[in-house]
Amino acid sequence: MSILKRKVSWQVATSIISFEVLLFLFAFGLGIYQGVNTVITKAAGDVNVPAGSYYKYDGHNFGMVTSGGSVFLGGAGNLTMTGTGNTAIGSQSFGVNTTGVANTVLGGQALPVNKTGNGNIAVGFHSLVSNSAGNSNTAVGDTSLGNNGTGSLNTAIGYNAGILANTNNSLYLGANTIPLNGEDTNEIVIGYNAKGAGSNTVTLGNSSILKTLLQGNVGIGIANPGIYYGQQAKLDVNGYASFGGLRINGNDVAYNTIYQTKAIGIKTAGGGILISSAGNVGIGTNTPVAKLDVDGAIRTVPNTSSTPACSASNEGSIYYCKIGSCSTHFMGCRITTSGTYQWLQLDN
Repeated sequence: MSILKRKVSWQVATSIISFEVLLFLFAFGLGIYQGVNTVITKAAGDVNVPAGSYYKYDGHNFGMVTSGGSVFLGGAGNLTMTGTGNTAIGSQSFGVNTTGVANTVLGGQALPVNKTGNGNIAVGFHSLVSNSAGNSNTAVGDTSLGNNGTGSLNTAIGYNAGILANTNNSLYLGANTIPLNGEDTNEIVIGYNAKGAGSNTVTLGNSSILKTLLQGNVGIGIANPGIYYGQQAKLDVNGYASFGGLRINGNDVAYNTIYQTKAIGIKTAGGGILISSAGNVGIGTNTPVAKLDVDGAIRTVPNTSSTPACSASNEGSIYYCKIGSCSTHFMGCRITTSGTYQWLQLDN
């Protein structure tokens, strides 16, 4: 193959390779060819396809090359556009473009109404079917980004991916992924049948997903999950966290050894609460030896309204009395030898 004086010449030793195959190879092998004439030579003779004209086979438009360097095959494109650097393959694709440049189209009726949009990639039947002025969108899959008209910088991969979106700066990955609203911005939706949560959100999976497994260390609101008490945090949250229910297992032997048998810890600026592997709770201490071990004063709110009941349900309770004959004394609920319950003064 040689390229001389703005011409392309393919020397074919036999006539087995048809002109249609050669033109197809021309479109894929050379891409956009900016020249006045394109000459394709085969053994049977030369056939000229000048810029601004069609090559028809059996009465049907097979291919054309515009003076702006755009190449179209299979009934795609038009000769009236001024937009340059476009490539389209597929029946009725990219048919009304006027000034849009650098678009790449592969598929029947793909990007069919685009007029001024630039830098779009549409692969698949009806991909970017409504796009008229959106820029720099990538749609791979039948009817992907099918409702996008003017949105830009979107990516959709999969059958019907992002089909309802007319968004900006968004990603739809998976068949039938859809936005929460039609005009969201910076929305990421991943997974079959997944529905987005709106602008500036990320959605993983659909409502049927039972598990989401993340490997490595996870940071939420923080770039580098930290190391605490010598252990790398698997989940590090910079901000508030809300739980409908929370279960924490503290059976890791190494963890318990490092933390002096503390299986669960909540640390605050003024101290912390620790629950040991034995189930002892320590407040202000790292080594609780009783079910409740407090390093510091314990305060009970003085009772000033009425004496609480003493019964089997609160046997062993302690309160500080501020009314009646027990005023300024600590009282404890106990069971008597006769089987009744009563308050007993605990101090002198």
